[in-house]
Amino acid sequence: MIKPSAYLLNVQSEIRNRFFGGGLSSILEYPTNLGAERDLTKIKPMPFSHSIGLECERSMTGPADVIMLREDLKKLKTIKHKARKELGEENYYKEFDWFDGEPLEFLPYTTNLVHSTDDPSEASLHFLISYPEHQVMTRFMYPNPALAKESEQNFERSE
Repeated sequence: MIKPSAYLLNVQSEIRNRFFGGGLSSILEYPTNLGAERDLTKIKPMPFSHSIGLECERSMTGPADVIMLREDLKKLKTIKHKARKELGEENYYKEFDWFDGEPLEFLPYTTNLVHSTDDPSEASLHFLISYPEHQVMTRFMYPNPALAKESEQNFERSE
């Protein structure tokens, strides 16, 4: 997933190049806005599908791309971490005017430019993230304990 923060910093094309320039190709992809209500259900995808979705909703409100790739998870994770470090890490804990015109602090777990999944269940969930009416599970069914702990630490730091 290419996150709204990548669009804000105008590095979305570079992120695509890092994934697709190595010969990877998408199976399917679509643009989305994870903080906007869906027309059919009026559900906002972030709070619906993620265990810390309410806290992340604003940082995920804006243009994003959901992309399904057929590739080894470790390879995708390596590309993701390198892109985050080289294209955005220096922006963590700085404030930027967000898509709504108000300042937003860039945090390592929300505005980190790009996301890849850790397992097939998460990949399935995230591929359908913009279509909550088609999901049969949410992140509440298998919250990531490490992510929840990191979230708590980062919110304590920002308060």
